Amino acid sequence: MTEAQHKGTGCSQHPVMARYGELFLKSEPVMHHFIGMLLRNIRHALTAHGLSARYETPRGRILIFGDEPARIAEIVARVFGVIDVSTCTITAKDVGALSGAAADLASARLHPGMSFAVRAKRQQKIGLTSQELGEQIGSAVYDRVPGLRVDLNRPDYEVFVEVRDFGGLVYDSRIPAPGASAGYAGTGTCPPLIRDRLPGRVLACHETRVCCHPSSSRCRPVGRGGCA
Repeated sequence: MTEAQHKGTGCSQHPVMARYGELFLKSEPVMHHFIGMLLRNIRHALTAHGLSARYETPRGRILIFGDEPARIAEIVARVFGVIDVSTCTITAKDVGALSGAAADLASARLHPGMSFAVRAKRQQKIGLTSQELGEQIGSAVYDRVPGLRVDLNRPDYEVFVEVRDFGGLVYDSRIPAPGASAGYAGTGTCPPLIRDRLPGRVLACHETRVCCHPSSSRCRPVGRGGCA
């Protein structure tokens, strides 16, 4: 369910990007239904903190545009159904724009002697391969900060680049979020990721508040109070 049709632009923007998990594997009607639920949960969470935002839903992602991206990212990272959250720079799709944005991010965090890796992926499998794209962007980063080392296994720093239909997304952090699907609401099933990482936490999902415990595979509805 798209709240706003994405309009590509060559101008840099800095939305918060939320990823969701198994929703992407569902049929189109079911997927749109669950994305709508997830958008409502995100919007309610931001509204509760006095924040307004504009939402766009390119395939597999939710982009959230607002005046305080750092606060938005912190809040959205607590929403049930979100896998992780990043603050991104939107660029044009050409290698020059992607390389410039990646080098800008990297140069603020890298210094000679550190290791780095570029993680590149493409929505459409035309033009440069992901590996070739990563190599060109990596060269731009190295040119900006000489003396770096490439380490694809355990780098000191990672920069992520996605080439999508509307443009490029460049970011260098991924804030972990509760994960699982908003569709767990009302099933009573506590997803293992939630049970293990957020024991005893009250989670709001699709107007349902549930409490998950590490000793149980079930979640129980709760009122306005906390977990017993």
